[in-house]
Amino acid sequence: MIKTILIVLVVIVVALLIYAASKPDTFRVQRAITIKAAPDKIFPLISDLHNMQTWSAWEKVDPGMKRTNINKNNKDKSRIQKVSKRQNKKD
Repeated sequence: MIKTILIVLVVIVVALLIYAASKPDTFRVQRAITIKAAPDKIFPLISDLHNMQTWSAWEKVDPGMKRTNINKNNKDKSRIQKVSKRQNKKD
């Protein structure tokens, strides 16, 4: 009886592994939203990452996060790194 159960479990695991191996190695996650506003009103908000504080949902979730400009050349197209205190905690 136990031997039969083990054989069935092994067959299920092997079938699952074969199924997983037949799937593609990569995948892509996309999100889309429709904003009821003119592009000339929205573009200035998202084109400059320094304006992110006005619209980012994360500002309300973690108001104590540290913002660091990590652009080395200090050009207009900079990247902003946000480090949350929650991410730095070790469990």
